[in-house]
Amino acid sequence: MKIATQTNPMTAGVETWAPDEAAGRIRRTAGLYQGDGSEGLRLASAELSFSSGEGLPGAVMARGVPVLLDGLDEEAFPRAAEAREAGVTAALGLPVFDEDQLVSVVTFLFRGGPGFTGAVELWAGQKARFELGLAKAHYSGLERFGRLSKHVNFPMGAGLPGFVWENKCPKVVNNLQGSAGFLRSSGAETSGLAAAVGFPICFQNELRAVMLWLSTKESPLARLQEAWISGDGGALEFAGGSGLGREGLIDPNASAASVPAVATATATRRPVLFDDLASLGGHRAAAAAEAGLTMGVALPVLVLGKLRAVCLLAW
Repeated sequence: MKIATQTNPMTAGVETWAPDEAAGRIRRTAGLYQGDGSEGLRLASAELSFSSGEGLPGAVMARGVPVLLDGLDEEAFPRAAEAREAGVTAALGLPVFDEDQLVSVVTFLFRGGPGFTGAVELWAGQKARFELGLAKAHYSGLERFGRLSKHVNFPMGAGLPGFVWENKCPKVVNNLQGSAGFLRSSGAETSGLAAAVGFPICFQNELRAVMLWLSTKESPLARLQEAWISGDGGALEFAGGSGLGREGLIDPNASAASVPAVATATATRRPVLFDDLASLGGHRAAAAAEAGLTMGVALPVLVLGKLRAVCLLAW
């Protein structure tokens, strides 16, 4: 009998929220939580809604851009007390647009402190400069890497943020320490970072921001990371992924139709949460269980009303 590998993922939860423009509110439609102390957070989140501008989902709804909270307080995150009980120290809200309509907000909840090393970065355009700069970040155990990153800018096409900007699609970089495409690879090697995901936030054809998830093998933000990109015929094709060295997690020959989470996000054009590992495809559910995965999300990227890509994250 195989025993599941114990992991210590930084991601403690993920939620989807649906805006009700007529009522001026945004309501939670689904949520998945894990880890010690998460039951109170789960109960506090059920049937929850916020007015525009209120809480993290309401802030994303009002601004139409990602909102990253590096530290939680009751004003910005009304569930802060329950979040602290679950070890959550930071949160991210991502808008999902279909043409000019906000159709969903996805919130991620992150652990931090001793035993957790990783980063979430928000890169956005610099005023009067045609390049991306670090607008906000959450670093856990990566203070030196964070200080260096504040002084880095990326023109279009340069580095991971620049690639995502130019192509308006997600990208997974495996083996950061030896990657020529990750311009901070020396800092990544010193910090023990192993893999990164770049994800675009698009409104119509406009890039509003690039999100980066930077993971170590010991406390990954996502143990499984995949990018599925629309090919010449319009169908999604596997465009790279990382299982952080776990055999059987990545199947480069799989089709999007064989991965139910990706297929559902493609059909609905909406984010999909899952805690059934069969959503990764029955052929690799066993490998996912052995690696300690329990849940994940498939995030669509829509550009000018067309599905450009799906990013799959599981932890």
